[in-house]
Amino acid sequence: MKPNSKQLTKWQHGVASQIPRNSLLMLMAAFTIVIIPHIAQVSPWIIGAGLFCLWWRWRIFIGRSNFLSIWKKALLVIVCGTAVVLSEGVTQNLETWAALLIMAFSLKLLETKTQRDAYIVIFIAYFVIAIEFIFNHSISIVAYELCALILVTAATIGMNQFHTRVEIFKSIKVASKILAQAIPLMIVLFVIFPRIGPIWAISSPNQQARSGLSSEMTPGDIAKLSLSDEIAFRAIFNDAPPATSDLYWRGRVYTNFKNGTWSETDIPAKFSNINKIDWASNPETAWFIPKINKTSDESISYTILLEPTHDQWLVGMDLAIPKTRSVGTTWDYKLINRQPVQSLLKYEVNTYPSAILNTWLPEFLRNLTTQIDKDDNPQTVLFAKNLYADSTNTEDFVEKILEQIRNLPFHYTLEPPTLEKTNSIDQFWFETRQGFCTHYAGATVYMLRAAGIPARMVGGYQGGEINPITGHVVVRQYLAHAWVEYWIPEKGWQRVDPTAAVAPSRIHDGLSAAIPENELDSLSLFSNARINRMPGLQKILFLFESIEHRWNLFIIGYNSELQTNLLEKLLGKITAFRIAMVLLIGAFLSTLFVAASLFMSGRNKNRHPVIKTFQHFSTRMAKQGIKRKPHESPALFIERVCQQRKLEQQTYQPIVSMLNNFLYNPNASYTQETLNTLKNNLQALHLKLS
Repeated sequence: MKPNSKQLTKWQHGVASQIPRNSLLMLMAAFTIVIIPHIAQVSPWIIGAGLFCLWWRWRIFIGRSNFLSIWKKALLVIVCGTAVVLSEGVTQNLETWAALLIMAFSLKLLETKTQRDAYIVIFIAYFVIAIEFIFNHSISIVAYELCALILVTAATIGMNQFHTRVEIFKSIKVASKILAQAIPLMIVLFVIFPRIGPIWAISSPNQQARSGLSSEMTPGDIAKLSLSDEIAFRAIFNDAPPATSDLYWRGRVYTNFKNGTWSETDIPAKFSNINKIDWASNPETAWFIPKINKTSDESISYTILLEPTHDQWLVGMDLAIPKTRSVGTTWDYKLINRQPVQSLLKYEVNTYPSAILNTWLPEFLRNLTTQIDKDDNPQTVLFAKNLYADSTNTEDFVEKILEQIRNLPFHYTLEPPTLEKTNSIDQFWFETRQGFCTHYAGATVYMLRAAGIPARMVGGYQGGEINPITGHVVVRQYLAHAWVEYWIPEKGWQRVDPTAAVAPSRIHDGLSAAIPENELDSLSLFSNARINRMPGLQKILFLFESIEHRWNLFIIGYNSELQTNLLEKLLGKITAFRIAMVLLIGAFLSTLFVAASLFMSGRNKNRHPVIKTFQHFSTRMAKQGIKRKPHESPALFIERVCQQRKLEQQTYQPIVSMLNNFLYNPNASYTQETLNTLKNNLQALHLKLS
C-alpha cells in the first residue's frame, strides 16, 4: 500500500530524514577545517562570519537556540552579501568568488535541518576544498586538505548509517579506506590524462598586491621584504651553481624617479614601432639583444621554478635568454611571461654573463635614463657635478662615489629612518646616512644622472641558499636586493652594487653577516635558522624544503612536455590507441585493487571472537595431522580428539563448557579476560595433545 501525500510529508520531516548527531558533529568539524586555510585569500571578516554561523548552529545542536525565521535569514543574507562587497570589492577576481562561496557554505550550514540539507553542505565542502588548490598547491596544504576530505567523506558515510550506530572513528576509518582505494586510478589519470592549462589563470588585483617586487619602490620597501622568509623561486643549474657573490637575479628595472619613489616605465608612445620584447618563439632577434656565439661564449644553463607573482615579470641572471616559448626578454633585459604567473611556473634560461648590453643608446632610452628633477635634491646634484669634475672618466666617477660610501659614516640597516618625499636623497646622503640597498642604489643612480651619465636601478634578488640534499638553489624574499646599472659607450651597461661598498659581507656572506646582531632578532625563527644561527633546525628545514622541491618538480611541474617525454619512454610512439589501452589497463587494475581490498577486508569482518580463537586452535591441530571434520562442532571436535588421546574428562570438559556457553547461550556474555582464559586453556590443551 503506497503512502499518501500527508504520510509522505510526515515521513520526510520525521526521524528518517533527521541528521544523525555524530554525523552533524563531523559535518561542523569538517566545516571549520575546510574554511580556515582560506583566511590567506579572503578577508578575515568573511571567515569570522562563517565561524559565527558555525557557533549559532552549535547552539541549535545543544538546544540553546532556535533556527532563524525566514525574515532573519533574509536579513543575514543581505548583511553577508554587503560584507563581501565591502571587503572584497565589486570585482571579478578569484577572491571575491571564493568569498561568496564560503558565505553560501556558512549560511547553508546554519539552516541545515534534514539530511537533504546536510548533503548540500557536504557537496559545497568538496568545492571549497578544491578552490583552495587554486591559491595554494604546496605539499603541506595537500596533506591538510586530505584530512579535510577524509572528514567530509566520513560525514557522508555517517549520513547513511542508523542514527544510533554512527561511530565517528569508524566512519573516519571507512572514509580513509575509500580514498586509499581511489589512489591507483588517480595515479593513472594523473600520468595519462592530457595536461591542460589552469582554467583559473585570470588577473587578480588582490593577489597582485601581495606579490614580492612591485612596479614602484620607495627606499624602505625591500627592507620590508627582508623580514619575509617566503620562497620567491628555486633554481636548478645544469652544472655547479656560480658563487653566491655572482648570483644577481634581475627582476624589475626602475627608470623613473618622482616624489621619492622609483618606478618602472615603458617606451614612449611616439616610439611604438620599436620592438619591445624578444620572445623565445620568435625566429628573428630583436635590436637590443647582442650577437651571441652559442658555441664559444660562456653560458650558464638553469631552470627556474617561480612561485606565483600574479604579474608577468620573471627572474634571470644577465644576460638571460629564455628557452621556454612563452617567455621573452624585454628592451631593458627583464624576463617576462605572456600571462601573469598565477601558479608555479617552470621555465628554462641560458645566461651569457660576458655579453655586452646596448653598445649604443636610442634617443628615448638616453632621455629616460638621464632624466632628473632639477628642483629636487639640489645638494646631491651639486655634489655630483663637483665630484664628476674631479674625475677622469665615468669609471673613476663611480669609484669616487663608492669611496664616499666606504669612508663616510654610512650604515647598512633593516630599520632606516623615514625620508621625506621631496629632497629624500639629500636627506639620506647628507643627514641620516642609514639605509638599506635601495637607499644606496637610488642615491648612486641619481648622482650619475646629475652628471649626465645614463643610469637606472635594478630590483631583484642577490644570492641564494644551496640545499645540500638536492643541490638546487633556494631564493627567499629576504634576499631581495637593488643595484645600479650605468652606461658607457662601446661597453654598454655596467653593473655596480653600492651595497658592496657599505656592507661587502652582504654580497659575499649573506644577509646575516651584514646587518647588526640586534636587528637579526627582528627576523622570524625560521629565517634565523636558515641564515646559520641554528644549525640543527636548519638541517630539518633543508629536509622539508627538499621534499617540497621534488613535489614542485615532479607533481606541480608535471606539464605536457614532461608527460610527452614519459609516455614516449613507456609507449614508444604515442598514438590514441596506445593511450586508450593504457587507460583501460590502468582502470582495470585499479578496479581489481579495489575489489581485492574489499574482499580482504570483508573476510573476517563479522566473525565471532570466540570462533576466531577456536579456529586458531584448530588450524594449529591441522598442521599436526589432526583435522576437524565438516560436521563437527567445536565441542565435538575437542571431545573426539581428547578421547582418542585418552585424556581425562576433567582436562577438557571446562573448555567444552565454555565453548558451548559462549556460542549457543543467547544470554551469555564475555569479556576480554574470559577470552584470554579460553585462549590460554586451548593453548595448554594443544600442548597436551601434541
